[in-house]
Amino acid sequence: MVQYSLTVRNLSADRTAFILFTEPPKVDPNDNSTIYTNVFQLSDPANNDGHGTAIFKIERKTYAICLTSKKPLGAGTNVTTSDYQEVNIGTYTQNADIVNVTYDQSNQGGDLQPAVKAATANTPAGGFVMTTTTGPSWSYPTNNNFSIGVGAMDSGSVQPLAIFKAKPNKTYNIFPITKFYVAPAGDYQAGDIIDVKTIPTYYTVEFKDGATSIVVDYASDNAFHPSS
Repeated sequence: MVQYSLTVRNLSADRTAFILFTEPPKVDPNDNSTIYTNVFQLSDPANNDGHGTAIFKIERKTYAICLTSKKPLGAGTNVTTSDYQEVNIGTYTQNADIVNVTYDQSNQGGDLQPAVKAATANTPAGGFVMTTTTGPSWSYPTNNNFSIGVGAMDSGSVQPLAIFKAKPNKTYNIFPITKFYVAPAGDYQAGDIIDVKTIPTYYTVEFKDGATSIVVDYASDNAFHPSS
């Protein structure tokens, strides 16, 4: 299993915690659905003594997830994963995994069936499939914002990375994007939906060319820079 590591050196004047989030996946069909980005990880505050660091560990595994929320989905709403299944991403030589999604209208709860291989190769390449085409239908939107999406493991729990409201009788091709962003946490907590446009500064993290460890500095100008 590949594990990535991101270290943020806090060289600013303030004791600072940081959040990690990802580029939202591409979803086909999108149906004009809003794809919400979640805080994946929240670090402990890093001291401002020139030696403070925040360290993020990222496992390269992908999970299909579902969840509900009594609060409307939007920036600041905190959500937690209700059910999950690990999935394999389709490649040109490996079929994608399919996860069937069901929702119980009376109990207002969702469930994911164990992933199975798609019957056709490259279905889809670079993604996986979540289908709501079997089982009882439900009224959309649900009154508890039943949602599906992509998650990742953190400290033994699968955290949401991005979610969207699920419609019945649909087959969604979901294409995760392995691009991360780090930003000062402010008031955000792990699981919070964030409005990326309102975050004043963040840094793009991509593990390229076989790199599994990256170090960045959060400097005295309150901006991120590659570590020297």
